[in-house]
Amino acid sequence: MKTAKESVTELELMVLDRLSKDGFKKKKKNQFIRLVDECVQDITLLEYKTRSKDEVNIMANYSFTYDNIEKCISYIQGKKYDKVWSTGTSTLCNVFNEKEYINFYINGDTDVEPLADVIIKSIKKFAYSFWEKCNTYDKFRTELFDKNTEVRWNMVLCNNEAWNKIALSLIYNDGCVDKIIGYYKDKLEDTACVVFSECVPRIERLREAFEHGTGFKLLEEYRKFGIRE
Repeated sequence: MKTAKESVTELELMVLDRLSKDGFKKKKKNQFIRLVDECVQDITLLEYKTRSKDEVNIMANYSFTYDNIEKCISYIQGKKYDKVWSTGTSTLCNVFNEKEYINFYINGDTDVEPLADVIIKSIKKFAYSFWEKCNTYDKFRTELFDKNTEVRWNMVLCNNEAWNKIALSLIYNDGCVDKIIGYYKDKLEDTACVVFSECVPRIERLREAFEHGTGFKLLEEYRKFGIRE
């Protein structure tokens, strides 16, 4: 008889086999990623062991990441850059009931193939369509500034809308940073573990760097050496 752990491993292999046809590779045991230009797209199967039972609860998240946006935000906030941060993330809904999330319990007797089918169909309906809206800087910027509800909601779960807009405005050097700060000032000042008044000089340094074409160089130096005040 199989164990729940063995059934989970079987499920992961089935999901990976089907996702690999679209360019996904395994990053960790339960995490699959692909790179579309500079956009890292990610599927993670979340596994929670049930107490006192040989049973595992399975859920799933999908996300996308732009490293330079995350470097920009962490630089401004004075935080060490962490490559595990996502630009946007969401919990995967069930394709057969969009009001519910993927949420399965697996044990050694579970036939995992139908579950793999549901997960893949749900990924293709929800995650793929979401990624398509955000798989380039231009698309992401348009969706975010045009106030696409789905895209803005996903910002709540990572760095929020205001910080992403500041980062994109700096990267594009579009002259809108002050307007964004003015509009979101209260939210920026309420960001946990961030003193916004200390962020302002860093924003100015980045603004100047991007104006002179050295913004990405500054972010790469920050990734390697940290912030040099």
